[in-house]
Amino acid sequence: MRIPERRKLEEEYRGQAAKYDAVAQRLLRRLQRLIEAAGINASIKYRVKSFESYFEKILRLRKQGASRTVLTDVIGFRVVCPFLSDLDTVERILHEDFRVLETESKGAEHSFREFGYSSVHVMIDLTQELKVRALPSTKRVAEVQLRTILQDAWAEVEHELVYKSETTLLDEPIKRKLAALNATLTLSDIIFQEIREYQREVQERDNRRKASVEERALSYETVPGLDEQELSFIRQDDAQAPRPVAHRNELERLIFEALAAHSLSLIHI
Repeated sequence: MRIPERRKLEEEYRGQAAKYDAVAQRLLRRLQRLIEAAGINASIKYRVKSFESYFEKILRLRKQGASRTVLTDVIGFRVVCPFLSDLDTVERILHEDFRVLETESKGAEHSFREFGYSSVHVMIDLTQELKVRALPSTKRVAEVQLRTILQDAWAEVEHELVYKSETTLLDEPIKRKLAALNATLTLSDIIFQEIREYQREVQERDNRRKASVEERALSYETVPGLDEQELSFIRQDDAQAPRPVAHRNELERLIFEALAAHSLSLIHI
């Protein structure tokens, strides 16, 4: 196992860093434009891995016995969205507008008794964008992480508690508490998504109803013998017609049942 020479690597890194950053900024603007056009209110950040981080990761992988080290996250993006459905939309945008090499769902392997951040990692090809020679032990790719706001918050806190902590305090009771928190955040994401879908359904129903009212009003105006006061009463009666609430009540019932089942499962962890 040959350890790379730090000085030579650093010289090459310093010579390429500005070009990497320029490519990352162009990709950032492109992502912002595409995601905004899709109507998603997302926070998008990028970073080019510092030399220290780049060099330390190479050393760590070599020491772990990797025969060939290839870093794929020198350029990294994080797209943080409000809702779970937004992640599907952004992932579709990436597949439509970039050459995607790999997609991985982090955290999918965890059971409900375990903890670990959830995130979708999409690796996109930068062969056309990054014309310079790739840094040693890297590929001309970028990694795009897709998370909800709650997933991102969990990942940040978990990183501080688990990976940056100098002491290990993760005994079984604490692990159970972390698993419970993770499950609660996951359930919250699901409930937020259900509420969002309900809002959209109500809005679409209201739009259809409004269009129907306007169509009826136009048809009434063509009926001979109706004066303006009679038309006004008809329009008012249409506007005040009761809206169906069965779906809302059903949604609320399902949400409370989910919360009760979730609380019961935590008791038995």
